[in-house]
Amino acid sequence: MRFNHATISVSDIEKSVAFYRRLGLLQIVGKHPHYARFSFPEGESTLSLYSSGENVAPSTTMLFFECEDVDGTVSQLKELGVVFFEEPNDKPFGWREAYLADPDGHAICIYRGGNFRLSPPWRLGPDGEPMAPQPGIDD
Repeated sequence: MRFNHATISVSDIEKSVAFYRRLGLLQIVGKHPHYARFSFPEGESTLSLYSSGENVAPSTTMLFFECEDVDGTVSQLKELGVVFFEEPNDKPFGWREAYLADPDGHAICIYRGGNFRLSPPWRLGPDGEPMAPQPGIDD
């Protein structure tokens, strides 16, 4: 099994479509007045937006968009008018992250996890016990 798609609720589909297009997502569905779907410039996952036309309370779910150069990506997005509420910084768990919010307040993290994304030093094995470092992954 692999992750493929997520849908988030938005209050204004047009405003949200413009926002996610500004982030660099590629709109692949959009003729429906309450629905839009996007693909990412890399990978096969998609993200869709659904609007019932009512206000949406932001969820505690966060979206994470990975990139190689967090600082460069943040600079490019700022040039397009995107506002960040947390500037790029290194986290104690080995990731570099920056945070922004979509028009409905859904938090979005632009990050680079590097080797720590799938193989942090505290990774558990299939038996639930700590794993030994993986050669070539943990270097």
